[in-house]
Amino acid sequence: MNVTTDYVLVLDPHPENVQAVEILLKTLRCPAIVAKSPDQAVNQMSSGFPYLMILVGNHHDWPMTLLNELRGIADTFGSTILSLTDNHDPSWMHPEENPGFDGFLVQPVTSDVLVSLVQAAWVKQVCSLKSCPLPQ
Repeated sequence: MNVTTDYVLVLDPHPENVQAVEILLKTLRCPAIVAKSPDQAVNQMSSGFPYLMILVGNHHDWPMTLLNELRGIADTFGSTILSLTDNHDPSWMHPEENPGFDGFLVQPVTSDVLVSLVQAAWVKQVCSLKSCPLPQ
């Protein structure tokens, strides 16, 4: 089976909320898939694992079982998991409360920030899959 690992997965039950992120990803010519449900996201990963997963909304809205499953996939395939929240409702948390996110974003996301995140996530996964050392 040929497994693809060259896309960004955006998980948002209300995809109209991430139109700006989708437009930025298209501008960057970055393949992206928007899943409307956790099941749709997990099913998508049966054909390949994303290098970047962006979960939109408050982290309390995501089931712990899903976050644990995504964390396991991320650890195995070198993926990065980010939480994207609105600027009027950021869902920051104490480090000990983090359910497994690698980082947090607040909308609106600028193209510079997204370029940096996409590039860093891609390099992390490539190095992880090829077992190359990342600079310390």
